[in-house]
Amino acid sequence: MDQIHFIGCYYTFPGCDRSTSVFRQKKFCKESCLHFVNECSASLKPTIDTYFSLYPGKRALFDCSKKPSRNAGDSPGCLYYHRKESLEKEDCLYLDGSSYYGNISMTASGISCQSWTEQCPHRHTMNKTYPELNNAENYCRNPQNSGQRPWCFTTDRHKRWEYCDIPKCIPVNGNYSRWYLSSQCNVTCGQGVKIWRRSCDNPAPKNGGRNCTVLGEDVKYRICERRPCPSMFLSPF
Repeated sequence: MDQIHFIGCYYTFPGCDRSTSVFRQKKFCKESCLHFVNECSASLKPTIDTYFSLYPGKRALFDCSKKPSRNAGDSPGCLYYHRKESLEKEDCLYLDGSSYYGNISMTASGISCQSWTEQCPHRHTMNKTYPELNNAENYCRNPQNSGQRPWCFTTDRHKRWEYCDIPKCIPVNGNYSRWYLSSQCNVTCGQGVKIWRRSCDNPAPKNGGRNCTVLGEDVKYRICERRPCPSMFLSPF
């Protein structure tokens, strides 16, 4: 859920981009947008739909194509979400692989990848342009959509770089967890309502898989009965 908090804070306190002489509001990085749409938006669709119904102008939040890349373009100070190392690292390709953090380190033709921090046999400035590569060892990457899919410099001095052969991620359809009581009876007497909910996290959808909305609603309202309410009447005396 820290991704959600990150995005919520961005819209509440957007911050200032001071990378140029003209101060501007920080924009949301394309890489962060793609990460959120891939891993979070499907399971949170009911909440997101409710939010958009209240604030329709915020739909641009999920239009990743118009957002700037990290440390590039006219908005180098865009807001970037740092994935934590504890997150699952799948050795599969989703979309263009800009969010690929797996451990494949061999090109499609079978050549071992050169470490991103090494300058031999091929000199480059990629790890200076994209600092996140300093921790990527010699794994295939596609920083800021610099290629059509993950790639690397090779250890063959006759072949500067090459794409990696990474299998595509299998879409995972979402499924609901068990119902749980979200809100107790909302009255102290008479008839009221209590709320039951279920989450789309068993498993959560990912890699373009179907979200849980086709399986029914994620909230139910049930009638609840409390003790009879005291009679309210005025005495004639």
